[in-house]
Amino acid sequence: MKNKLPTGYKYKPLPKNVTIRESEIEGLGLFATEDIPTNRPLGVSHIEVKSRGPMQAHLCRTPLGGFINHSDEPNCEVGRATFSQSGNSNSWYELISRFPISSGEELTVDYTKTLKRIDKYAKLLGFTRK
Repeated sequence: MKNKLPTGYKYKPLPKNVTIRESEIEGLGLFATEDIPTNRPLGVSHIEVKSRGPMQAHLCRTPLGGFINHSDEPNCEVGRATFSQSGNSNSWYELISRFPISSGEELTVDYTKTLKRIDKYAKLLGFTRK
């Protein structure tokens, strides 16, 4: 018996225009497999997961969030998106190209700016970095 998703469902951990390979920056990184235009949403890098108990919410990394490397001159940024449905608010962080990226080029973000953005949101949730 072959395991497969139900009809109409597909899971792809990376968008078709991005792949993971060895990076000159650090370990493995994300690379463009085709030219990517400015302001192109590339996918979700982090997802806010809400739960009950002492930790009300935390951020989980997706493959995009786990393999993106730092650069002082990044070609991508991370933006936060929120939506509400049935009284529940959910958030995620999306990787977005800042300017055109050539096929074969590594995708990068500025960790200091990304961490400040995530920390600001974490403080709103009542978390602090140790």
